[in-house]
Amino acid sequence: MYRDLKAKLKQRISDCEYTDIFRNFLTTLFVYDDRIYRPEILDDILHDVGIAALIKTDTSDYTPVFCNLAGGKRYADGLFTTAICYDACGRQYDFRDWRDNPDITVIFNTPLITRDSWIDKNVSILTDIDTSLQTNVIFSRLKPIPIARDSKTRSQIDESLNDIQSGRIKTILEDVTFRDLATDKKLIDVLDLTDVTKSQYIQYLLHAYDFVFSRTCMLMGLDTMDNGKQAQITVDEMARHDDVSLLMPYIWYTARKKPLGKAGLKFDYSDIIKSRFQKNEIKDSESDAETKESESEPEIKEGEPDDNN
Repeated sequence: MYRDLKAKLKQRISDCEYTDIFRNFLTTLFVYDDRIYRPEILDDILHDVGIAALIKTDTSDYTPVFCNLAGGKRYADGLFTTAICYDACGRQYDFRDWRDNPDITVIFNTPLITRDSWIDKNVSILTDIDTSLQTNVIFSRLKPIPIARDSKTRSQIDESLNDIQSGRIKTILEDVTFRDLATDKKLIDVLDLTDVTKSQYIQYLLHAYDFVFSRTCMLMGLDTMDNGKQAQITVDEMARHDDVSLLMPYIWYTARKKPLGKAGLKFDYSDIIKSRFQKNEIKDSESDAETKESESEPEIKEGEPDDNN
């Protein structure tokens, strides 16, 4: 069971669990063309490595693979012209002049070809908070340890403590100094390994957890209502992250849209992200241009002559 695992292994399991949670969250941001074989794999490679490619394999005409730009000449921006790809089976595929090669579509996670390492950092912080929470919960338990001067006194104390826990009442013989121990409790030294007063700080760990989790979701475009302070807040303060929370989804979108569109593949925001853009009255340039074009066309009512005729 989880309780019986070593502390270091528990932390590794926690890292994996939080990583899986955020990886699943990321799959809800975009909708890929159905012709792409398991688009969630493509998206996962992009977030994890920063670059991926779609190539034709025995599995699909659009198979997500790992991609390295290495070898050959360089383009004007300094990137190598040869793309070396690997599928999940370990097979290698080489493509020259990948920018103008119809057999490969290279996709970047961001315009700067960066991975999302900040998610790994936040995962580590969440695990550390969990560890502190668990430790503080354990040390919030009241556990005074009476110290007996001899074995006989120890036996009497243990027996009395057991009676207290079970609610039993019984008579004892006064053949030891137990009366003295009972009347003058200072004679019983007590060792306190825990301090229950420190449990008040658990609330700050819980607040830190909510803040880090909320911040991670916010940067992914899935803003949550963490007020950033332990007090009442206004509506404006609650919405202070709305614009910032849409930056990363927009960056990811623009980096994917151009190469996928060039390959004739559909790609769009998910309904979740679309609703957030609509809530903030933000439109991407393509959809905005289409809307303006349709609004600029004059409406011709039935029966009216067309001036162009």
